[in-house]
Amino acid sequence: MKKQRILILVALLITPMILSFIKIDGAVENPTDEVIILNVLPNGAPAMDWNLEDIMSDTNYTFSSLAGKVVVMDFFTTWCTPCIIAMPLLREINDNYSGNSDFVLMSIDLESEEDTNETVLEDFASTYNMNWKIFRDTVNMANYYNVNSFPTLILFSKTQYIYYSEIGVSGTQHLIDMIDDLLSFSDSTNPIINEIETDKTSFSVLDNRFAVLANITDDTLRHVGYELEMGSYSDSKDFWKPSTYVMNYEFVVDPVAIYNATQYGITNTTINVIAEDFAGLSTTDNITIDVDNLVDAENPFVNITNIKEIDASTGHTFEIIATITDDLLVVNASVELLKNGASFESGIMELDSGDTYSIKFYDLTVKKGDIITVKVTGEDVAGKTTVDEGDHIITARVSLTLPIILATIFLANLIILPIRRIQVRKLTK
Repeated sequence: MKKQRILILVALLITPMILSFIKIDGAVENPTDEVIILNVLPNGAPAMDWNLEDIMSDTNYTFSSLAGKVVVMDFFTTWCTPCIIAMPLLREINDNYSGNSDFVLMSIDLESEEDTNETVLEDFASTYNMNWKIFRDTVNMANYYNVNSFPTLILFSKTQYIYYSEIGVSGTQHLIDMIDDLLSFSDSTNPIINEIETDKTSFSVLDNRFAVLANITDDTLRHVGYELEMGSYSDSKDFWKPSTYVMNYEFVVDPVAIYNATQYGITNTTINVIAEDFAGLSTTDNITIDVDNLVDAENPFVNITNIKEIDASTGHTFEIIATITDDLLVVNASVELLKNGASFESGIMELDSGDTYSIKFYDLTVKKGDIITVKVTGEDVAGKTTVDEGDHIITARVSLTLPIILATIFLANLIILPIRRIQVRKLTK
C-alpha cells in the first residue's frame, strides 16, 4: 500500500507537467462567440460579365446585355434552409416590379450538375414559385464576388457596379427603397476633384511616409483611387463608395525602392487621383512630390554582443543580440545557426531599440558539447551586406524532456496496475 501511494503521488505530480506541454489545436473556447467575417466585393466594384443559360427559359444571357437595368442577384443552393426561407421575400420584391422592364431578379445556383441536375432544380423552382431567371454558376461567379454564405444578395446599378450587398435577406423595404432610387437615378455631371494636398514637399529613404488628401464633390461617388508611380515602383489605395468626400491616405514607400529610383536619376514621384461615380463618369488629376537623393557610402557594421543560453529545463532556448549600424539605413538583419558546421536554423532579427537587434530560438535539439555557430548578416538600403559570426558551446543538459516524462508514466502504470489487480483479488476472496 505504501508503495502504491507513492506511485500515485508521483503520477499526480507528473501529470500537470505533461499537460503543460500539450496544445489542443481543435479546442475552441466559447464557440458561440466566434465571429465569421464574410467579405463580399466592396460596394462600387464592377460586375463580372458572363454568358449563361436561364434554366427556366433555356435562353442564354450575358450580364453585359443587362446594362441599363437594375439587377438583384441572389446566390442560393437547394439544400440551404435560409435560402428557402428567403424565397417569399424575393418573390415579394419581384412582384413589386412586375412589368417593369428596367428591373431584373435572378438566382444563381451554386451547386454542380452532379449534385443537383436540371430536373431537380426546375422542381425546386416550381415548388417555391421562383418566377424569375435562374442560372447555374459554371463560371466561378461566387469566387469573383467572394460569396461564401447563402443566401447572399447583391444589388447592381444600371451601370453594372455593386451598389449594395448583404448576407441573408433581412427584409424587403430597404431593398425596395434602394431599387427605386437606382431606377430613377440620373447623373450627367462628372465628379469634381477640388484639391489634392500632401503633408510634405519631399520624402527620402529616412523619411518614407507622406499623406495625400483629396477633396472631391459628386452626388453618386462610387470609387476614389490613389496610385503612386516612381520608376518601376507603384503603390495604390482604393476607396469604394466612400461615405465622405475627403479622402486621406498615408503612403509608406519601400526605402529600397526609393534608393534605387534615385540611383536612376528619379527626382520626384507622381500620385494620380481618379474619382468615379455610379453613372460611369470619371475625373482624374495628379500631384507630384520630390524625392531626396541620399547617398549610401559604406557597408553596415555588425557586432554580435551576446549569445544567451536562456533555458534548458524543457529544451534549449537561445537569444542572440547584435548591434547593427549603417551610414544611411539598415533594412534587414538576419541570423543563421550552424550546429557542428551544418546549417541548423535561421530567422529575421527584430529591432529592439536604437541599433540593437535580437532574436530568440526555442526548443532547439542540441546536446551538451555541440558547437553552435551564429552568423548575423546586416543589409543596408543599397544592398550592401556585412556578416559577423561567433561560436557557442552547449554547456547545459535538458533536465527533463517530454519523452522521459511519458516513459515515467508508462512505467508507473506498469507497476500500479498489477498492484490494483492483487487488491481486487483479495477483496473478492
